[in-house]
Amino acid sequence: MVFHRKVLEFGKLHQKVDDFLKEYLKEAGYNGVRILNVPMGLVVTIYTSKPGVVIGPDGRNIRELQNALQTKFGLENPQVNVAEVENSDLEPQLVAQMICRALERGVKYRRAARIALRRIAAAGAVGCEIRVAGKLTTDRSRFEKFTYGYMPAAGDPVAKNVKIGKASVLLPQGLIGVKVKVLLKASFPDEVLMIEAPQEAGAVGEAKGK
Repeated sequence: MVFHRKVLEFGKLHQKVDDFLKEYLKEAGYNGVRILNVPMGLVVTIYTSKPGVVIGPDGRNIRELQNALQTKFGLENPQVNVAEVENSDLEPQLVAQMICRALERGVKYRRAARIALRRIAAAGAVGCEIRVAGKLTTDRSRFEKFTYGYMPAAGDPVAKNVKIGKASVLLPQGLIGVKVKVLLKASFPDEVLMIEAPQEAGAVGEAKGK
């Protein structure tokens, strides 16, 4: 029971740190955090598309972030690392945040979603689904979906291969939520692979020597 309690407490800590960083680094392309418990303390690895913004000039921003983690969560000497995201267009969390920033600037939701959809497709995704919900054009809340390619709806392929990101933005008409699903290249049980059988010696019609 003690081990299970420690696992639950560590999971709660991870979720609290993730929620804090989503707001703290919302302008820095934050894409997630990984926390490891090592003998020297906690190693906090932050994944972002703008590592320079997180680190700051002469490491000032990352030192302030380290102090904030110590003060807010009582972490003793956390080692904060920054890892750059290779392709932000294939990270649904970053795409959702990008759409929300566009909506804040006054871009229409259909235009923002379609631009994001084209960028995801150009980056090589197999499929994508963008869902925008809230008071989009009238006083009644509704949602609209924008899709590209192939996107499984349920089952093991979704759990293993589909990445999901969520973000929200408060506009004058109300809260708008954005949910993005991205399917990278993967193989599925319903795919059929055709393999050409090797041709055997002495095929039909071939003359055989005596």
